[in-house]
Parts: sequence; structure tokens; C-alpha cells
Amino acid sequence: MKKRAYLILALVVCAALVLTVLPSPAAAEKLSFISINDTLPPELIGTAAAYGGSTYVPYYVFSGYGLGVGYSYFSSANTAYLYSGNLQLFYDLAEGVSYDEEDFRYSASAIFYGGTVYVPLNFTAAYFGISVSYIPGNDYGSVLRLTNGAQGLDDAEFLNAA
Repeated sequence: MKKRAYLILALVVCAALVLTVLPSPAAAEKLSFISINDTLPPELIGTAAAYGGSTYVPYYVFSGYGLGVGYSYFSSANTAYLYSGNLQLFYDLAEGVSYDEEDFRYSASAIFYGGTVYVPLNFTAAYFGISVSYIPGNDYGSVLRLTNGAQGLDDAEFLNAA
């Protein structure tokens, strides 16, 4: 347990150093660390962005870290597609809207920046049943934590370990 705490602390210190050199999307402000269940992937540091009053994250936050969401991008249609089981969510980047598997239209929009699609965090997480919590941090910063039931620590335990 002590070794795990040192590893997490080392990741947080490295993350703080990386934050100082990573560029952020245009017209966006860097936000907190992002954690997935009980992990704090260093490559997600500084990737959350505030835009138009909402928090956006790169699509791979949902598709690349075991949250059970897949992703495709159709450049010819300028559409990002996220899916899990029977749930499907299409972001029409040109129109600035989204649709579900039943063609129900939502006003939530995605952003394309630097070759990466950014999706609205709270809307996308809620659609796929992923919980989002904001854990106010300490000297190292706060954490946006995404969980899908596979976590072993509650928020307070996680922050203490991190």
C-alpha cells in the first residue's frame, strides 16, 4: 500500500511538471487532473478544457481507459460516434448538435481542435452511465474523477492515495 502511494505521488509530481509545458485548446482554459476509476493517467493531465461554460475532454478519455465506450470518427460526414452496448451517440461537428441511436436530437455539441474531437464531459458521461465527481484538491490541484463502478476507492480515499 505504501509503495502504491509513492507511485501515485510520483505520478502527480510528474503531472505537475508536464502541465507547465502542454498547450491547451484555443479559447479554452486548463482544468484539473482527470482520473479514471482508481487511476490517474499522466497523459490526461491538462486535457480537460472549459469552453462555452462547459467542460470538454478528448474523446479518448471515454474510449481508451476501460470505461466501456467505443469511438469512431467519420471525416466525410464530420461526425464523431461513441457507442456502448445498445447506446449510440453521434456528434455532428458541422451542425453543432448530437443524436442518439433513435435519432433524438440534443443541443450538446463536440469541438474539433488540433485533430482531436473534444466532447462535453457531463453530457457524454451521463448518457453512458458514467459518474463524474469533482474532488477539490490540495497543493497539487483538483481531480475530475470518472467512474463506472469498477473503482475500489471512494473519492476521499482516492484523493488521500493520490
